[in-house]
Amino acid sequence: MADLSFWLLAAGLALALDLASFWSARDSRRRAPAVDRLDELAGRLDDVHDRFLRRVAALWQSVWAAAPRLSQPETRAATGAANQVAPVPAAEPIVAPRAQAQQVITVPSEGDGSAAGLARVDVAVYVPAGTTVRVTVEASGSQRPIVTVVPAEASQAPAAIQSAAHGQIIDRPALPGQGKPGAGLGAHLRAAATAWRARPDALALTLFAGALAVYALTRLAGLDRYPIYFFTDEAAHTVLAADFLRAGFRNYSGELWPTYFSLGPSFGLNGVSVYLQVLPYLLLGKSVAVTRGVSALVTLIAAAAVSLTLRDIFKLRFWWTGALLLGLAPAWFLHSRTAFEYVELASFYAGFLYFYLRYRCIAPRNLYAALVFGALTFYTHGLGQVLMGVTGLLLAAADARYHWEQRATVRRGALLLAVLALPYLRYALAHADTFGAQLRVRESYWVTPGLSLAGKLRELGAEYVYGLSPAFWYLSPNGRDIARHVMNGYGNLWLPTLPLAIVGLLTALGRWRSPAYRIVLLTLLAAPVGSALVAIGVPRMLWAIIPLTLLTTIGLALPLDWLARRARIERPLAVGTFLLLAGINLLMLRDALINGPLWSGDYALEGMQYGAQQIFGEAVPEYLREHPQAEIMVSAVWANGADLFIPFFLDEAAASRVRMGSLDHFTYERRELAPDFLAVFTAGEFEALVHDPKFDNVQVERVLDYPDGSPGFYFVRFAYSAEADALFEAERLARQQPVVETFVLDGQVVTVTHPRFGAGALHHILDGDPFTLVNTPEVNPTALSFAFSAPRALTGLTLVTGSMADFTVTLRLFAPVVADPTVYTQRFLGLPPDPAVEFAIDQGPASVERLVIEIADNQAGPDANIHIREVTFH
Repeated sequence: MADLSFWLLAAGLALALDLASFWSARDSRRRAPAVDRLDELAGRLDDVHDRFLRRVAALWQSVWAAAPRLSQPETRAATGAANQVAPVPAAEPIVAPRAQAQQVITVPSEGDGSAAGLARVDVAVYVPAGTTVRVTVEASGSQRPIVTVVPAEASQAPAAIQSAAHGQIIDRPALPGQGKPGAGLGAHLRAAATAWRARPDALALTLFAGALAVYALTRLAGLDRYPIYFFTDEAAHTVLAADFLRAGFRNYSGELWPTYFSLGPSFGLNGVSVYLQVLPYLLLGKSVAVTRGVSALVTLIAAAAVSLTLRDIFKLRFWWTGALLLGLAPAWFLHSRTAFEYVELASFYAGFLYFYLRYRCIAPRNLYAALVFGALTFYTHGLGQVLMGVTGLLLAAADARYHWEQRATVRRGALLLAVLALPYLRYALAHADTFGAQLRVRESYWVTPGLSLAGKLRELGAEYVYGLSPAFWYLSPNGRDIARHVMNGYGNLWLPTLPLAIVGLLTALGRWRSPAYRIVLLTLLAAPVGSALVAIGVPRMLWAIIPLTLLTTIGLALPLDWLARRARIERPLAVGTFLLLAGINLLMLRDALINGPLWSGDYALEGMQYGAQQIFGEAVPEYLREHPQAEIMVSAVWANGADLFIPFFLDEAAASRVRMGSLDHFTYERRELAPDFLAVFTAGEFEALVHDPKFDNVQVERVLDYPDGSPGFYFVRFAYSAEADALFEAERLARQQPVVETFVLDGQVVTVTHPRFGAGALHHILDGDPFTLVNTPEVNPTALSFAFSAPRALTGLTLVTGSMADFTVTLRLFAPVVADPTVYTQRFLGLPPDPAVEFAIDQGPASVERLVIEIADNQAGPDANIHIREVTFH
């Protein structure tokens, strides 16, 4: 860790020196003002470490007791020197560690390369007697190095090997911590900075480090302030991680070390994204900053992978710009500051692409790392399964010949892949229809009953093409993405980069035969498939930003490379490009933090869903501390799955005093209101409460405003009015009045009489899809009457209901001109969830003009809700 910190510091100092010399000539060797400032900084650091260095010196003397203590290096002129010149001050001695080490030092020369201008390098190496040391001195231009090696005398404890490039030999260097101030740590830093600057790729590596630093800063700064919402899909990962630990490493299904976690059919499958939150939760607890910070740090994988792909595969001179271009993509900027699993999936996909390209273009052994990152992509979210499946098929076909040539590596990779697939095999055997259920929850056209395969393929093609269209990526608004998924005034990708993307795309198409360009294009083609199965939207398309950023950077590199070659200004051009792109990233951050809260005026369910942190993280805990006996109900109508905010923000004691609900809970029937009860309603609910005659004595405790200053949430107390009971009874009687509707079934008009539905509509039980349903609140048993416009023959009936442990179904079939019905009845016990029950109508009548289906829950009272999923006539 100390070595890492030192080299990070050295890299930062080197970046400062490069920026300070922006307008300097390329071959200038003059001392820059930044170096003077570095000397001053080094002197201060030396003062801080002086005591430590003195202790090191004392230890040194105790080990090498035979060595005389010298406060200054002593020099003597070498005999036979042809030219006497003032020597360059010697650098601090380098003491070789026990392990093999290499140190490269660049020393400027003086003069024009004549004998009087020879460079001088003093190197002192202290090793045990008998050790062989190799010293290499290289000189550029006309300089000729003079190397003198002086072995130590046998009587000396440490052998000393000195080398001088111009006839000067140093007997003994100062010990650590001795000599003049600034000769210890400061010299070490200066030597490291000098060595770093001597590297041919020092500037690029320094700018890459700076790009990652800018990227990290723009992800982490103000993380709890923008996006202004904290979504339940973000909270879910930490809540699942906490419950996973609490349940002994099991999920809600009781599976030990599960492959996926799920909160229910309305949530996606989360795997790796939950495991990532386990250790941060244990160390730091639950908070918006921690949950989002984990995801933001994971996206550093994508930033690094994009740049390294451009360096190692495409050999671009300005490869480090990839991280900055990725960082300023608005859709990526927004979502990489959230804890949505989609952005983590995209980051792992970037890692997969980098290592697969290395496998294809550099070394076959990189296949193993590619498979690991592919597995992380696959297991992060259900859409990762589709993405990796399609990508794998495309790459297997496109690179089939290369795979065959590397079949030994591929065989070992196949074994690794088999091991990585075991968790999924385990999950698939236990949850066979999960993927289909996810499509049904999201109302995908792919599971729409009655839609032909040709119609489904047309829908898939239209969505797929839209997912690759410039209109979706660069226009604002694009007519598809909702407000909380976009940055107001920005496209999903920054519009000024569109020409660069076009240049990069044309370049890649022109070089299709090159494996690197072909693979990038194939990953772009694979990206929209998963989202297109439902509907294209930017959260489910984030991984497409990876190949798009690669193409954009390729488009940027072409003019930059041309300009660097023609004008020979690579260093100022590189630094200027860095400052420009970094500045845009920082300006985007400033815009988001300052203006982001006001970009949308819709803070409710269909908009920002603002309020989680403000209500559950601040206002509710404060109120509970001030009122130890209080109980709070918070409205849930402003956010999806808002009940997850309770275990995320509140400890167990506080959570036991808070529940979710809505104003409808109090308007549907009379509820008991405790003296210390407090309700938190939205502004719309508060207006309805004030104007509803069933309520009286409404008292506002606090108003929580939206970012634009308008009232958002009301903390209120209230009571029922004197006429409330009469109003409730009148509404109950009205709800029990039957509803009459007509419906076209099998080409015939059918009149259906049914109780008022609490959820769903009549067509949901006649559409052939058992996933849709209706319920009939407060009607048990419930009855559906079907009157056919013309008598029809019935041979059977299939009924799909909600889950009930004990229920009875009664059929009454009325034949034409016959007064008494034919009755079929059957009781069902212990059936699986959402059972499908069959009736064979084999006792007549021959034709039916009216049918009544009655369903009774035998274990519930008359106010129970009956759920009906599907009715099918045979």
